[in-house]
Amino acid sequence: MSEGVVASGRTVEEAIDRALVMLGATDDEVEVQILSEEGAGLERGEAKVRVRLRDERTEEDLALARESGTEFESPAAPASPLAAEELEDQAEAAEEFLHGLIEAMDLDASVSTALTSHGALLELTGEELGLLIGRRGSTLEALQEVTRAAVQRRVGQRAWVNLDIEGYRARRRVIVERKARSMAARVRRSGRPQELEPMSAYERKIVHDSLADFRGVSTSSDGEGQERHVVISPA
Repeated sequence: MSEGVVASGRTVEEAIDRALVMLGATDDEVEVQILSEEGAGLERGEAKVRVRLRDERTEEDLALARESGTEFESPAAPASPLAAEELEDQAEAAEEFLHGLIEAMDLDASVSTALTSHGALLELTGEELGLLIGRRGSTLEALQEVTRAAVQRRVGQRAWVNLDIEGYRARRRVIVERKARSMAARVRRSGRPQELEPMSAYERKIVHDSLADFRGVSTSSDGEGQERHVVISPA
């Protein structure tokens, strides 16, 4: 099982709510460990919890996953066609936009930038940033699109910019992959199709890629707009 995430709040309930936002999960999908309760000597009297997503796979499922080599990397993103100088300009424009946003919202956060073969990756780190992540990353997705639009207006070309907040995307990718494989194992045992919750196109691709070589199941997408989701069916 993963280490999950650690979150704090004025009460245990508030800390759990923040962790659920970070994980993009509901309370029936997780296990909670209370590390410290409010008033237990922490600074500002905060409570602290560790929250992990439940893994429903059996030992047989885990063995089959290892045998099938289902340790998947993140979905392949298209390589950026930009020269290094152009990508640096886009990263600078994105960083300036995000600094302005942070200042306007009076947030205590910093911006770090990395240049990869897929574009510029900017990450916000700081306290109380769950608001910018939103449920299942919906606000983060919107903020990324706004940042791309701002960059595109400034440089006059497609923005090859990706945004993360407190490592949310990396954690969420692991969670989606694990949940997809757990659900696929359930489908294989029961012989009945299962629907996953609505997901962004990025997360649906994670599911499809994660289960491409999972024996005994197939995947498809169904639904429209924000209700579009993945269906896992017996092969």
